[in-house]
Amino acid sequence: EKQFAPNAAIRDSVFDKLKQRFPDLKIHVGTQLSYLGMSFNYDTPGEVNISMPAFVESLLAESETTGSAETPAGEDLFEIDEESAWLDEERCEAFHSRAAKLLYLGKLTRGDLLTSTIFLCSRVQAPTQQDEQKLSRVLKYLNATKNLKLTLGARDDLFVTLSVDASFGVHQDGKSHTGAAV
Repeated sequence: EKQFAPNAAIRDSVFDKLKQRFPDLKIHVGTQLSYLGMSFNYDTPGEVNISMPAFVESLLAESETTGSAETPAGEDLFEIDEESAWLDEERCEAFHSRAAKLLYLGKLTRGDLLTSTIFLCSRVQAPTQQDEQKLSRVLKYLNATKNLKLTLGARDDLFVTLSVDASFGVHQDGKSHTGAAV
């Protein structure tokens, strides 16, 4: 276990000085921490597992999601059916809210949701029944994979790889799509 200080007495002395300067400061000592809805688990040396179990459960309950999907999207993710009916105001607001929540989740801990979610976020101004079905697919995938965690760690031979891709003019309005992964 890595230590903040050589011993507990020095650590506690530093914490006391910090509390004097910042009276509302909250200090946590241990291998598990919750912060901004995220759960950090440092039980495995050299790694941290980050997840958002309560957020995921809340989103799945709110959307009444049942069932599962093996992937977050089908091959038709970027296809838009111009004949698909628009959602009424209540369903439109629910679509927008859930797409935003998936984006938050995807950005913090579940990068596997981002391609589908970013596309759905591009549809929040006028979502259709087809878009709602695509959202349902992402939620079913989330239901099937709700226990996945983001694991970060380092090795002695650390190196960084960056992949970037872009698709020019793939949307019907001529907009392009881009993404990057580190």
